[in-house]
Amino acid sequence: MIIKQKLTSELEEIFQNLNLDDKSARFYLDCLINGKTTINRVSKNIDVARSTCYLILEKLKALGLIIETPFGKKRSLLAQDPNNLINLLKVKKENSEKAYDLVQQILPELSPYSKVSVGTKVRFYEGFESIKQIYNESLEAESICVFCLTQNSNIEFKKFIENYMNRLIKKGIKTCEVVTDYESDIEYKNKFTTNLNKIICVPRDFCADTDYMLWDNKVAFISFKDQIYTGIIIEDQEIANFEKKRFDLLWKLFTR
Repeated sequence: MIIKQKLTSELEEIFQNLNLDDKSARFYLDCLINGKTTINRVSKNIDVARSTCYLILEKLKALGLIIETPFGKKRSLLAQDPNNLINLLKVKKENSEKAYDLVQQILPELSPYSKVSVGTKVRFYEGFESIKQIYNESLEAESICVFCLTQNSNIEFKKFIENYMNRLIKKGIKTCEVVTDYESDIEYKNKFTTNLNKIICVPRDFCADTDYMLWDNKVAFISFKDQIYTGIIIEDQEIANFEKKRFDLLWKLFTR
C-alpha cells in the first residue's frame, strides 16, 4: 500500500508537468497495475464518477497513454508502456524551447517595420486550460483575424471552440478566418459563417501545427503539435499594425 501511495504521488507530479490532473494520474496507474480493465472498474477503484472517467479516457487516449479495444460486448482499457511518459515530456520540452526560439526569431524580423516601445509584453502559455485564456481574452475585441490551419482532433478542444464561436457570434465580433479545405473545416465554415464572420478555405497543403490570431494590439501564436498546447501573445501596437497589413495582403490574395 505504501509503495502504491508513493507511486501515485510521484505519478501525479509527472502528470502535472503534462498539464494533466491527479485524477488522470490515478486513472493511468490503475489501468497499468490491473492490466485489461473497464471504465466501470477504474471508476470504482479510483473513486471518480464514470462521466468524469470518460473525459479522462479521451485525454489519455489522445496522448497515447491508454488504448481502448473490444472485449466481448464491452470495451477494455489497457495502459501503454510507461516509457511513453518520457517521450511526452521530451516533446513538451522541445515545444517550449521551440516557442522560445520562435519569439527570438520573430522579434528581430519585425524590428525594421516597427519601433518597439518599452511597454511591449510577451506572454507564454502552456497547457489546454492556459490556452483557453488566449481565446477568452480575444472575446473582448471588436474584430479578430485568424489563420486556423491546424487539425486538432481532441474532443474537449472541439467542444471548447464550438462554445467559443457561439459566444463570439453572440457578441457580434467581426472575424476574418482562414482554414483548410479538409471536410471538418468545410463543415466548420458552413456552420459559423455569418455576415460578420468571414471564413475562407485554402488548400490543405497549407496545413500547419500552429494557429495565429490577431486583435487590437495583440498577436497570438498557438501550437497544438502532438497534442501539447503552447501559446505566445506579443502585445505591441506597432507590431500588431504590421501584422494586420500582412494579414490583409494575404486575405486579398486568397479571396481574388
